[in-house]
Amino acid sequence: MAESLCGSCNMSSNIGTLPEPAEQPTGYNPPTLLVPSRRFVIHQISEAELDTIAASGSSLELTLFGICAGAVVSLFITITTVSIPSPRAFAAYVSSTIITALAAMFFGWRGIGAHVAGLKKLAEIRRGNPTTVKP
Repeated sequence: MAESLCGSCNMSSNIGTLPEPAEQPTGYNPPTLLVPSRRFVIHQISEAELDTIAASGSSLELTLFGICAGAVVSLFITITTVSIPSPRAFAAYVSSTIITALAAMFFGWRGIGAHVAGLKKLAEIRRGNPTTVKP
């Protein structure tokens, strides 16, 4: 028997051995481990298809859409709530609002298009018949 590593206690212990099981009460069921079955599928895809899928997840166009949409809201609130004394300054605010609204529509359209293209490509790969895209 090896002595305990604790210097303050005078108990001895068996290192590396399991304690004897205590008497179990009747009706005791030990826990069971259930492992769900899994399916593992390998798909061969081209580099262009992988780029299409990856581009849909983190779209720069959607980020730029968010920035432009926020600018449109900010400019619109400024035009409607602040009295702008100069007609030239008012025209600059209005033109800036229109330009950023057009940019927001452009980036939103491109972002949604990239996302839809990625979803279509992923669906084709899952069906098992990916179309080959030539670079």
